[in-house]
Amino acid sequence: MFDQVNSWGLSDMLREKNAVEELPLEALVKKTTVPRLYLLPGGTSTDNIFGLLCSGRMARLLPRFREAFDYVLIDAPPCLEFADARIMARHGETMLLVVRADYTDRKTAQAAVQRLLLDRIPVMGVVFNCWDPSKSDTYGYVRHRQGFE
Repeated sequence: MFDQVNSWGLSDMLREKNAVEELPLEALVKKTTVPRLYLLPGGTSTDNIFGLLCSGRMARLLPRFREAFDYVLIDAPPCLEFADARIMARHGETMLLVVRADYTDRKTAQAAVQRLLLDRIPVMGVVFNCWDPSKSDTYGYVRHRQGFE
């Protein structure tokens, strides 16, 4: 989407030996064609991603990004199937859960919210991605509000 290769990214940065605070911002993120939008790809695969995400380096990386950028968005795999999102959310201020409409059922979405709340991760809200109200009323406002209260 942003015409960037994933040859170096978050996993590589977390394995880096130099202090996060000493690395120039240009070494941490890639400039995109969208003005004022920078990207840190996932990086090369590793068997120890959970250890890296729980590391002190990750804890120092997000504050560094918050100093440099107005907003820091982290895209992660589904939070019920993988721990990545829940681990990274502990370093963030709040979480916005994105649910794919007509794919994720209500029980699964509710379970994800409950899991995050049990982990004491503040959930700012839920976005229904790919929802077309002209084709379905499955995620109508009234039903949504009743389902999460």
